Amino acid sequence: MRLRTFTHLSTISLLTLSLLACGGGERGSKSSDANLSAGITDTARIRDERSIRRIKLAEGLFAAWSSGDADAPEQYFNPEGSLYDVVAGKKLEGWPAIRAFFAAEADPERKLTLIPERFWVSDEGVALTWIMSFKVLDDTFGAENKGKRTRIMGMSSIDFDDNDLVIREVDYWSMGDIPRSLGMTDE
Repeated sequence: MRLRTFTHLSTISLLTLSLLACGGGERGSKSSDANLSAGITDTARIRDERSIRRIKLAEGLFAAWSSGDADAPEQYFNPEGSLYDVVAGKKLEGWPAIRAFFAAEADPERKLTLIPERFWVSDEGVALTWIMSFKVLDDTFGAENKGKRTRIMGMSSIDFDDNDLVIREVDYWSMGDIPRSLGMTDE
C-alpha cells in the first residue's frame, strides 16, 4: 500500500516564499538561482492552481450530494469511480451503483446538507472534514426525534483522475454521532 502525503494548501505557498526569500540556494550564479527560483515558483503555482481547482470540485461535489438530486453528483465522478462509505460498510463500484445507493437516501424531505470545512491536498486528491445534517423522517431514533435535525462530523478522502473526475471517495464518520446529536446520550 502506498502512503500519501497530504499538505495543507498554504504550506506549498510558504515553502515557495521561504525558498525565494533565501535566494533559492547558495550554489551557482545569480542567473541559475533566478532560474531555480522561477522553476520552483512555476511548480508551486501549478500545484496551487490544481489544489484550488480540486478543492472547488470537492465543494461542488458536496453541494451535489446536498441537492437531493440523485443525478447531481454524476458530473463529478469518473463512470468507473468508487465510493466507500465506512459506516455503511459498502464499497460501491461505478456510477450506477453509487447513484442507486445515494438515491435510496436522497429524499428531498430529509434536507441532507454536507458542509465542507477544512481541506488538505496531495498529488492524488483532497482530504476534507465536513458537517452532515439531515432531518429525521421516521421513528428510527424515537418518535420524539422525528422532525429533528442531526449534526454529524466526518472526513472524506477524494482521489481524482487526470481529468479531475473522482475515481475514489472514502467517507469516515460515526453512526453514534446521530443519537448524540439528537441528545439521546450523555456522551
